[in-house]
Amino acid sequence: MSSNIRNSNKSKFIINTSVEYFAASSSVGQAADEHLSAIHEFLENDELTVIAAVHNKSDGSIKFHHRIPGDEVCLLFYKIPQVGGKGATANISSAGDSEAYDQPLGILTLEGGLVKSIYNSVSRVFSPQAEARVS
Repeated sequence: MSSNIRNSNKSKFIINTSVEYFAASSSVGQAADEHLSAIHEFLENDELTVIAAVHNKSDGSIKFHHRIPGDEVCLLFYKIPQVGGKGATANISSAGDSEAYDQPLGILTLEGGLVKSIYNSVSRVFSPQAEARVS
């Protein structure tokens, strides 16, 4: 399966999950394009590890951010890092699949100050600099 199809499926998953969770309506037009752009950037950029879906109750819309919201209710999607380096991915990938490992996504639903607290805990565990640390 190509990475474009995987990213398309993940984009649909993120949008559909967010719309269903917040009981919001699906975006159309420019708003939908902005959502897809933010989600694709999250999926394709290894530097971005989280994307937050925030519900605006006044107009029923959902906004996607690459930052952790302050005191808003949000749905937080994060990349689950692979463990064990490239050798481990060969065991996970299907036989004959020469493409890169399909990184799974995790979801947290948080409110208010808990968002930053949980994010900081998760980021310490899944930090990209974790491999560079010397014990």
